[in-house]
Amino acid sequence: MEGGRHGASPSFFVVFACVFLLRESRSAPGLPDPTRVKEVGLSGSLLIAAGVAGPSGSLWMQPLLLLAFFGIMYFILIRPAHKRQKALQSMQESLVSGARVITSGGLKGTVVRVEKDSVKLRIAEKVQVDVTRSSIVGREDGEALSG
Repeated sequence: MEGGRHGASPSFFVVFACVFLLRESRSAPGLPDPTRVKEVGLSGSLLIAAGVAGPSGSLWMQPLLLLAFFGIMYFILIRPAHKRQKALQSMQESLVSGARVITSGGLKGTVVRVEKDSVKLRIAEKVQVDVTRSSIVGREDGEALSG
């Protein structure tokens, strides 16, 4: 808890929700008593807590939930990362002399010369540095990468 921020981690809320649902499921008809279910495992406990399918439920439910989880993770994490990587690569390939760029180290400069794997930047009057093309992460004119 730095800087006066107070808050609980997301895992706390997941555990709280599971405990609440387990408590509610004891009175719900048709659901097994969670105190009598032994060694079901985390996924089975969460399924019982959510009221989906317990150990006696469909055999297809757990693989479908696993597939749905990986599908969600693909669209939330993997696909946007690939788009950002492609945008970064196309921006690095389209560098021309005179463009204002920002490096991963925080240097801001103007492209003087572009070579195959390196770029010469002018960062001040009479000060030029060579950086690798892959260290350029954005353009100063607004074409910086955004998530």
